[in-house]
Amino acid sequence: MTGQPAKTVCRSLTAHLEIMAQRPGQLLPGPHLLAMRANLRYDPADPFAVVLAFRSGDENWVEWLLSRELLAEGLLLAAGEDVSVGEGDVRISPDCELAGRVWIGLSSPDGAATLALERAELEHALDATEALVPAGSETAGWDPDWPLLLLSGGE
Repeated sequence: MTGQPAKTVCRSLTAHLEIMAQRPGQLLPGPHLLAMRANLRYDPADPFAVVLAFRSGDENWVEWLLSRELLAEGLLLAAGEDVSVGEGDVRISPDCELAGRVWIGLSSPDGAATLALERAELEHALDATEALVPAGSETAGWDPDWPLLLLSGGE
Protein backbone atom coordinates (compact mmCIF):
# COMPACT_ATOMS: atom_id res chain seq x y z
CA MET A 1 0.00 0.00 0.00
CA THR A 2 1.10 3.59 -0.37
CA GLY A 3 2.49 5.63 2.50
CA GLN A 4 -0.47 8.03 2.58
CA PRO A 5 -3.02 7.65 5.38
CA ALA A 6 -6.20 6.08 4.10
CA LYS A 7 -9.66 7.34 4.91
CA THR A 8 -12.30 4.93 6.11
CA VAL A 9 -16.04 4.69 5.59
CA CYS A 10 -18.48 4.28 8.45
CA ARG A 11 -22.22 4.44 7.80
CA SER A 12 -25.11 3.97 10.16
CA LEU A 13 -27.85 1.84 8.65
CA THR A 14 -31.49 1.21 9.43
CA ALA A 15 -31.85 -2.50 10.08
CA HIS A 16 -34.55 -4.87 11.19
CA LEU A 17 -33.73 -8.17 12.82
CA GLU A 18 -36.11 -10.96 11.88
CA ILE A 19 -37.06 -12.98 14.92
CA MET A 20 -39.26 -15.96 15.39
CA ALA A 21 -40.98 -15.23 18.72
CA GLN A 22 -41.53 -18.24 20.88
CA ARG A 23 -43.37 -18.94 24.08
CA PRO A 24 -42.86 -22.21 25.88
CA GLY A 25 -44.52 -24.84 23.75
CA GLN A 26 -45.89 -22.32 21.27
CA LEU A 27 -44.50 -20.63 18.18
CA LEU A 28 -46.18 -17.30 17.51
CA PRO A 29 -47.48 -16.85 13.96
CA GLY A 30 -45.05 -15.44 11.42
CA PRO A 31 -41.74 -13.73 11.86
CA HIS A 32 -41.46 -10.36 13.56
CA LEU A 33 -39.07 -7.53 12.70
CA LEU A 34 -37.21 -5.77 15.50
CA ALA A 35 -35.91 -2.30 14.54
CA MET A 36 -32.24 -1.72 15.31
CA ARG A 37 -29.21 0.25 14.17
CA ALA A 38 -26.33 -1.33 12.34
CA ASN A 39 -23.00 0.06 11.21
CA LEU A 40 -21.14 -0.67 8.03
CA ARG A 41 -17.39 0.05 8.14
CA TYR A 42 -14.82 -0.07 5.38
CA ASP A 43 -11.07 0.32 5.69
CA PRO A 44 -8.97 0.44 2.50
CA ALA A 45 -6.29 -1.49 4.39
CA ASP A 46 -8.60 -4.52 3.87
CA PRO A 47 -10.06 -3.49 0.51
CA PHE A 48 -12.02 -6.67 -0.19
CA ALA A 49 -14.11 -6.57 3.00
CA VAL A 50 -16.70 -4.53 4.85
CA VAL A 51 -17.66 -4.97 8.49
CA LEU A 52 -21.35 -5.13 9.37
CA ALA A 53 -21.87 -4.55 13.10
CA PHE A 54 -25.10 -4.68 15.07
CA ARG A 55 -26.08 -4.95 18.70
CA SER A 56 -26.85 -8.28 20.27
CA GLY A 57 -28.67 -7.57 23.48
CA ASP A 58 -28.13 -4.33 25.36
CA GLU A 59 -24.36 -3.94 25.26
CA ASN A 60 -22.73 -6.48 22.98
CA TRP A 61 -21.88 -5.71 19.37
CA VAL A 62 -21.69 -8.52 16.85
CA GLU A 63 -19.38 -7.93 13.89
CA TRP A 64 -19.45 -9.80 10.61
CA LEU A 65 -16.78 -9.50 7.96
CA LEU A 66 -18.50 -9.52 4.56
CA SER A 67 -17.09 -9.59 1.07
CA ARG A 68 -17.53 -6.18 -0.54
CA GLU A 69 -17.99 -7.94 -3.89
CA LEU A 70 -20.70 -10.21 -2.45
CA LEU A 71 -22.55 -7.19 -1.09
CA ALA A 72 -22.35 -5.52 -4.53
CA GLU A 73 -23.63 -8.71 -6.21
CA GLY A 74 -26.54 -8.87 -3.77
CA LEU A 75 -27.52 -5.29 -4.56
CA LEU A 76 -27.58 -6.10 -8.28
CA LEU A 77 -30.31 -8.71 -7.81
CA ALA A 78 -33.68 -7.43 -8.98
CA ALA A 79 -36.27 -6.79 -6.31
CA GLY A 80 -39.06 -9.32 -6.24
CA GLU A 81 -36.88 -12.20 -7.43
CA ASP A 82 -36.62 -15.29 -5.28
CA VAL A 83 -32.82 -15.58 -5.62
CA SER A 84 -29.79 -14.98 -3.46
CA VAL A 85 -26.01 -14.76 -3.64
CA GLY A 86 -23.50 -16.25 -1.26
CA GLU A 87 -22.82 -19.67 0.07
CA GLY A 88 -22.31 -20.82 3.59
CA ASP A 89 -22.36 -18.27 6.40
CA VAL A 90 -23.53 -15.18 4.45
CA ARG A 91 -26.40 -14.96 1.97
CA ILE A 92 -27.83 -11.81 0.42
CA SER A 93 -31.18 -11.57 -1.35
CA PRO A 94 -33.67 -8.94 -2.45
CA ASP A 95 -37.01 -8.69 -0.70
CA CYS A 96 -39.75 -10.45 -2.66
CA GLU A 97 -42.31 -7.78 -1.75
CA LEU A 98 -40.50 -4.51 -0.99
CA ALA A 99 -38.13 -3.23 -3.67
CA GLY A 100 -36.34 -0.98 -1.17
CA ARG A 101 -35.27 -3.80 1.15
CA VAL A 102 -32.43 -6.32 1.05
CA TRP A 103 -32.04 -9.37 3.30
CA ILE A 104 -28.71 -10.52 4.71
CA GLY A 105 -28.72 -13.95 6.30
CA LEU A 106 -25.88 -14.74 8.70
CA SER A 107 -25.16 -18.10 10.31
CA SER A 108 -22.45 -19.47 12.56
CA PRO A 109 -22.09 -22.27 15.09
CA ASP A 110 -23.12 -19.70 17.74
CA GLY A 111 -26.41 -18.77 16.09
CA ALA A 112 -28.08 -17.20 13.09
CA ALA A 113 -29.60 -13.85 12.23
CA THR A 114 -31.53 -12.49 9.29
CA LEU A 115 -31.35 -8.73 8.81
CA ALA A 116 -33.53 -6.57 6.61
CA LEU A 117 -31.65 -3.47 5.43
CA GLU A 118 -32.65 -0.49 3.34
CA ARG A 119 -31.33 -0.95 -0.21
CA ALA A 120 -30.64 2.78 -0.72
CA GLU A 121 -28.58 3.00 2.48
CA LEU A 122 -26.51 -0.03 1.47
CA GLU A 123 -26.01 1.37 -2.03
CA HIS A 124 -24.81 4.73 -0.65
CA ALA A 125 -22.44 2.98 1.76
CA LEU A 126 -21.06 0.78 -1.02
CA ASP A 127 -20.66 3.83 -3.29
CA ALA A 128 -18.61 5.49 -0.54
CA THR A 129 -16.29 2.47 -0.34
CA GLU A 130 -15.84 2.49 -4.11
CA ALA A 131 -15.00 6.20 -4.03
CA LEU A 132 -12.00 5.26 -1.85
CA VAL A 133 -11.05 2.05 -3.66
CA PRO A 134 -12.79 1.44 -7.00
CA ALA A 135 -13.94 -2.14 -7.58
CA GLY A 136 -11.24 -4.03 -9.45
CA SER A 137 -8.39 -1.87 -8.14
CA GLU A 138 -8.12 -3.41 -4.67
CA THR A 139 -4.57 -4.65 -5.23
CA ALA A 140 -3.23 -1.56 -7.02
CA GLY A 141 -0.12 -0.32 -5.28
CA TRP A 142 0.42 -3.49 -3.29
CA ASP A 143 3.92 -4.84 -3.00
CA PRO A 144 3.81 -8.32 -4.63
CA ASP A 145 5.86 -9.64 -1.69
CA TRP A 146 3.38 -8.25 0.86
CA PRO A 147 1.67 -11.61 1.62
CA LEU A 148 5.05 -13.25 2.24
CA LEU A 149 6.15 -10.40 4.47
CA LEU A 150 2.92 -10.62 6.41
CA LEU A 151 3.32 -14.37 6.94
CA SER A 152 6.96 -14.03 7.97
CA GLY A 153 6.17 -11.28 10.48
CA GLY A 154 8.15 -8.68 8.52
CA GLU A 155 6.99 -5.22 7.65
